[in-house]
Amino acid sequence: MSTLPEVSKNNNAIDEELIAHVANHNKEAFDNLLTRHMNGLYSVAYRMRMSQSDAEDVIQEVMMKVWQRADSWREGGASVRTWMFTITHNVCIDFKRKNKRPHLELIEEPKDKSPSAEEMVAEKETGEIVAESISELPDNQKAAVILTHYEKLSNAEVAQAMDTTVKAVESLLVRARKTLFKDLRTKRMLFM
Repeated sequence: MSTLPEVSKNNNAIDEELIAHVANHNKEAFDNLLTRHMNGLYSVAYRMRMSQSDAEDVIQEVMMKVWQRADSWREGGASVRTWMFTITHNVCIDFKRKNKRPHLELIEEPKDKSPSAEEMVAEKETGEIVAESISELPDNQKAAVILTHYEKLSNAEVAQAMDTTVKAVESLLVRARKTLFKDLRTKRMLFM
């Protein structure tokens, strides 16, 4: 009989129970926790690293750290989800420091359902320009943009994940948006 949390509980309560079981080396709880959050964690790693193989390496290390450090999560602090995003962010930064090599893969753009080929090409070019511009941001600005706009974390959750203040996150986002606007305006002129 399983001792895992009931589905009717809210997401944070489920995560808290799962992490408690993971801290006791319960593999089923670990699998359930990863299943719940793998897409978001991978998405952050992929966008931070801009490479599928690097993102997979990062996620493997994140999984190991979650397993090994589950007992370090503290109730009343960051949510389990935010705690795991913090680990992912830190592993991405560490990975970048260790592996200073160019990345050749680009973020694939989702398929546009528009029947117009011209619109599809323009949207793809814009997406590639945005992805390239985001990849050129300083790491903290890049992480703030990815966690806020792609992962839909609140500024408070981003601050916890990045181990900083909400004001610092807001400042990072303002600077990132200014840089992106300027960069995108310049790059768009090249494609017009």
